[in-house]
Amino acid sequence: MKKNFFTNNLVLVLILLILSIISGFLGAILTRTYIIDDLYFNPFSSELNLSGYNYNPANLVIRDPKKVVVSQDVKIAETANNAKKHIIHLFYKEDAINLETEVFGTSTPVFSSADLYSLANSRSSALSLTSDGWVLAKTQGLDLSRDLVAVDLEKNIYEVDQSLTFVDEPLALLHLYQASLSPVSFSDSQDLISGQSLLLLGKDRQMLTYLLGKERDSNFVKSSDNLFSPLILSTSDLESGSDYWLFDFQGEAIAFFNQAKWLPLDKYSFFWRNALSSGEDEVSAPVLGVNYINLSKVAITDFKQSSGALIYPNQKGVAVQAESAADLAGLQAGDIIRAVGSLELNADNDLAEVLSNYLAGETLDLTILRDNALMIITVNLNK
Repeated sequence: MKKNFFTNNLVLVLILLILSIISGFLGAILTRTYIIDDLYFNPFSSELNLSGYNYNPANLVIRDPKKVVVSQDVKIAETANNAKKHIIHLFYKEDAINLETEVFGTSTPVFSSADLYSLANSRSSALSLTSDGWVLAKTQGLDLSRDLVAVDLEKNIYEVDQSLTFVDEPLALLHLYQASLSPVSFSDSQDLISGQSLLLLGKDRQMLTYLLGKERDSNFVKSSDNLFSPLILSTSDLESGSDYWLFDFQGEAIAFFNQAKWLPLDKYSFFWRNALSSGEDEVSAPVLGVNYINLSKVAITDFKQSSGALIYPNQKGVAVQAESAADLAGLQAGDIIRAVGSLELNADNDLAEVLSNYLAGETLDLTILRDNALMIITVNLNK
């Protein structure tokens, strides 16, 4: 009898102990799931759920956000280090400091008569363009008539022995004597999307920035020869004379900073392509010579055409510039340019931006709508 009583009590104790352990586990799970995670937001130890913050796609969950942040930091550093290999610092030859006479004194000839260039005090900068020594240099505040030297990331010093300038533009081609460079790649600015992360690099700082959009020409009537749509970035505290370049996370060059504007580099491709192929000392942009309305951006009552470039007078009453490529080809006010070559003009392809892909002096076919009839007109872009 006593043995049965003892056995029954032991079984009861074991059952209560097991139930206590199970309830403890359940309590911990319920507390974490329904109480702690609701009261405390700890993105560095669990999941970051963005589905309730109007993010798309729906039910977006970032697992291990701390790892994501660290990975982004590593990617930024990696991109910056690779991009800096393509940046060349420019000096006037006389900017050099003589270590023997100016630093240590003539009685301590530790470095003989070596010259030193401080990268923090460079006059301007450039991007490596070709493997045989051509660089694309920013000319703002730079006197190209003076003797120039260039210094790369590895502190190699080169003399500049040739320069090709672009008419009325803040860029020039410089050739570095006996230099072997790693050419930079350029990103297509048309592929950029708003909100995209980008890397800003200068001689004194590097930072993450974001693309907000492109600066659009606010004029109702535009010029076919205004080829550039500056980029608008989230970073807006830079001085107008600052020396900066913009890269994407693939290490491709996107834009350069000039007069408080970010100008896309791919739109200048005709300059260096033309300069390197022709060898001319001065290179000009292609000129069509019309003013126009982008029909994909406007709505006109009782007007059936919704795309193309309508040739139209500007505020000065000029639709086609006299003696321009358009004038010589016979274009006139009221013509609608529907396509340049095989590329149709629409909301994604503005006339001025499409023309930026051509060289001065190139011949191209324009598809024109005149009096409800389509025709092809061949024009030669003036220099």
